[in-house]
Amino acid sequence: MATSCRFGFGSSLASSSQVTSHVFAALQPVAESFLYVLQHIRSSIVVDIPSFRQAFDSATGAMCTVNVTCTVLLRDPFSDMQVVQGIEFDECGSAAEDVHEQTIAQKTTFTVPILDSLPHLRSWRFHPPSTPPSTSPSLTEEYLPTPIRWTDADLMYLLTCLFPSPLVHNQLILSPPLASLPCTSSSPIHLHLHQLIPPAPPPRSAYSKHLPIGTGRPAARTLHLASSSRTCYTAHDARRSLASSLLANKEFVIYMLDRYSVLATLYAETLDTLEGLYRGMIEMLGVGEKEWGERYGQLCGEVDGTCVLEARVEVYLLGMGRGEVEWWVENVEMALELEGDEREGWGGVYRDAAEFLGRAVGEMEHVSGYE
Repeated sequence: MATSCRFGFGSSLASSSQVTSHVFAALQPVAESFLYVLQHIRSSIVVDIPSFRQAFDSATGAMCTVNVTCTVLLRDPFSDMQVVQGIEFDECGSAAEDVHEQTIAQKTTFTVPILDSLPHLRSWRFHPPSTPPSTSPSLTEEYLPTPIRWTDADLMYLLTCLFPSPLVHNQLILSPPLASLPCTSSSPIHLHLHQLIPPAPPPRSAYSKHLPIGTGRPAARTLHLASSSRTCYTAHDARRSLASSLLANKEFVIYMLDRYSVLATLYAETLDTLEGLYRGMIEMLGVGEKEWGERYGQLCGEVDGTCVLEARVEVYLLGMGRGEVEWWVENVEMALELEGDEREGWGGVYRDAAEFLGRAVGEMEHVSGYE
């Protein structure tokens, strides 16, 4: 075990164990008492007190306040941590120690992309591109959106829109890989999409002298997300069927579509508007649950796309919940750090994602078997 100690006036250093002492005597009794306590915590202690005497020569015999920070590191991972909660020095320099064992439990968490049903607010409903001007003699093909062909690129873009974080971290697995799919096959092509859940770090309770030594390593888990139909005999049909299976989870798809629509709207606003929205989101985090529910009940049926941006953002965040507000605070803060052109460029990226999801949902609604 190695122990390092630092002394100074009016300072508090963050560490695993902190001791604050109020000394109304000379320096020597303080050092002797502190070393006495450390020797009763653990044997084989190395104490580093750089320039301790020189720093307080002028304070000898005077009243002073010393803040002491002690960091205890155990070399043995199977030992329990011993924490000194507090040490009080009296005028004579004697010490009363309070030592206890403490075990901190660590939760095992991971992100699952398929979310529960979330309220869809009409204020952010996707609107298709505007129709051509009335002066046009007829509706030509240049105004008609190109149907999604569901190539490899189209399917990967859909995965990017629905699961951006798992895709960036290489946690999405397509089985078999898209590159290995034959154009046609005499046997059915069954395409699967899985998400790799990395192992969570073991909790501190797993390293204890009272538990047997484990021989296994934490293994990653695989979460099944979607599969294509078993009646697909071409790569195109398999990709389209897998996309249909993903888009069948309408609650999650609309949740992501609304998120991209809000992001595109916010990133197109001025810096002053973003700063005002950022301050409003910070204030929302301090609202109580009762007031939160009452405010959402007042605005939910009254706010639509014709209302001002601030009202639409407020009712959207109220419907998403407090956890979503924290996520939006971070994203608006990042938007504030971008320059005008860069922020506008990201707004276009989010707008394209919302339009693609809207087109994909609209096309799949006309496919037989799409629910």
